[in-house]
Amino acid sequence: MTIPVPTILIVADDAQEREAIASLIEEAGVTAVIATGDSVALLREGGVAGAVVALADGAARRFLRRAAVEAPRAKLLLVSDIHSMGGDDDRVPVVQRPLEGRELIGGVLDMILREEAHEAAPQHGVAAELSITAAKLACLCMRETSAAACGAGRMIRDLSAQIADFRAGLAAPMMAGGDD
Repeated sequence: MTIPVPTILIVADDAQEREAIASLIEEAGVTAVIATGDSVALLREGGVAGAVVALADGAARRFLRRAAVEAPRAKLLLVSDIHSMGGDDDRVPVVQRPLEGRELIGGVLDMILREEAHEAAPQHGVAAELSITAAKLACLCMRETSAAACGAGRMIRDLSAQIADFRAGLAAPMMAGGDD
């Protein structure tokens, strides 16, 4: 059985932050698509599990208000310098800047699993597989960093190769157990 990999829309006005968010999300095994054009229309049309919104505060408020009207079923995660935008926007979870990878990925996984009253039950199998994938990649990266700190050149090369193979494997569809 093939487990579908969720797609997250990235709506950000800063190119560096946009690329950092996309990179973190993809390293966790989730597909990231950078918004071009009318991102609210993309949310309304579906095809994405949700969106990470990293806009300046005024632009973020306008985006959230428009999304609430035009794509009320859309799942959103806000990246902001402030804890809450206030008003109706409090229904949107916030990840504070400066971004920390674990906090962002946790917010994205929570967003994917968030169950609204009008939605079917979340796909816990997908979330579990994504969490396992993210944990494996994080462990490999931490081992590589530790090996670099110790000056273990051969181990660094081996871990770098494992990380590259692991990331290449993320591009292939994730397979559920049962065929073992």
